[in-house]
Amino acid sequence: MRHRKKKDKLNIAVDHRKALIRNLVTSIIIYEKVQTTDRKAKLAVPVVEKLIALSKRKDKMNAIRDINKVVFDKNACKKLMEDLSKRYENQDSGFTRTVGVGYREGDNAHISLVELI
Repeated sequence: MRHRKKKDKLNIAVDHRKALIRNLVTSIIIYEKVQTTDRKAKLAVPVVEKLIALSKRKDKMNAIRDINKVVFDKNACKKLMEDLSKRYENQDSGFTRTVGVGYREGDNAHISLVELI
């Protein structure tokens, strides 16, 4: 059964949506803060949380393999394994913060700032 399993589809094709989320996750990891729409932020934040937890818990070789399946840039993987896993070693969750910034001028979409704490 698939009760309560609905995800936001963003009204775009599946491949495009997956690539968009992967690009957004890569940018959040590299730049540590990104402004995006609220709906896209709600899809990207759980992926970032899981990747940071993965970089902390698994052994190094398998963690790098699993991270590279999601992240597009090798520098993002390196930053996760070296910097972010050490920064959050005493923390189990809550690695990101989402703050509402306002509304976009063109189409009045709600904009959020996603940042690593």
